[in-house]
Amino acid sequence: MDMFAPANKEEKEALIQNLTKGTAAFGIDLGTTNSAISVIPKGTAPLIIPLRNGKTTIPSCVLWTGEPGEFIVGAEAYEKRYYPNCIYSVKRLMQTPDAIVTLEKDGKKLQMTPAEVSAEILKALVKETNGYYGDIKDVVITVPAKFNEIGRSNTRKAAELAGLNLLGIISEPTAASMCYELTPEDNGSREILVYDLGGGTFDVSVIEIGDGVIEVLSTAGNNRLGGDDFDQKVTDWMIEEFKKAEGVDL
Repeated sequence: MDMFAPANKEEKEALIQNLTKGTAAFGIDLGTTNSAISVIPKGTAPLIIPLRNGKTTIPSCVLWTGEPGEFIVGAEAYEKRYYPNCIYSVKRLMQTPDAIVTLEKDGKKLQMTPAEVSAEILKALVKETNGYYGDIKDVVITVPAKFNEIGRSNTRKAAELAGLNLLGIISEPTAASMCYELTPEDNGSREILVYDLGGGTFDVSVIEIGDGVIEVLSTAGNNRLGGDDFDQKVTDWMIEEFKKAEGVDL
């Protein structure tokens, strides 16, 4: 989404006052590769929330420590994303019926549902705001436009497991279109094309905006087309080229 951070101290103070009055709404992009959290204080534009590490996103990566209920989420987990006790891009399993993730550490195994893994990402994301924006409970979460009902149901379950009150689910292209402002030349309405090419999914939607109403006219997408897939194709090509040059199959 088109978001920005407060420009100065006065803006931050005004933001905090709005938040403490309970006038803010929090939005979460529970992404395939990275996740972020934002806020729309009353009467202001969307604001992406800086996290404790100074960044605005955390990798959607969960590492099991081997102890019951203990996980590491984010950049530290991402560095070990190929370990058997780590799961990355779990969002791709959210639409799969009865999907189970198995993590292994020191001879111990842990089985989790995609919703349970996603809940750990949500909890970590909220924790990373360091309480600067108050107690975050009421949230809206975005999902790909082509997400099926299983994926949406698992998203609701993840929010519940994370202790969050899910106010609603919005498709990602629709959420992006909410940041679009009409001009006088639009004559009160306009049709726009919104595309969202993320780490794991690709959505395209035709949306009509006008008179305070956003209507999705048409949408299409591919839940298996994104940055992860581009990375894999490049990796496959490099392996093949190395095999041709060196005679070694990596």
